[in-house]
Amino acid sequence: MAKNLGQTTALTSLRLQNNKLTSIPGDLGELPSLKVLHVADNQLQSVSPAIGRLANLEQLFLDSNRDLAALPPEILNLPDECQIFLFGTSLPEAMQSSSSIAELRQAWQ
Repeated sequence: MAKNLGQTTALTSLRLQNNKLTSIPGDLGELPSLKVLHVADNQLQSVSPAIGRLANLEQLFLDSNRDLAALPPEILNLPDECQIFLFGTSLPEAMQSSSSIAELRQAWQ
């Protein structure tokens, strides 16, 4: 992934599916205009806590990352109405069936 990704502050959509990524780097949290983050079908094992700084995110695709077994609590800082896709991960079933951050927050408890 580009080392200067955080400098692309006007970026609204980032599609990185099917790239064999194992983590989501922290500098993604420096994209204030990002509305869609699509990292499905990778090999994610972790998500940076910086994801919680994406205050304008509307859709987060983390599905089909079988090795993803945990999420950072900072993910709950995303907007409640942000759609989240978690099926096909190693997360608990209640989390995988969540379709928004608001639902994820309930499943987290």
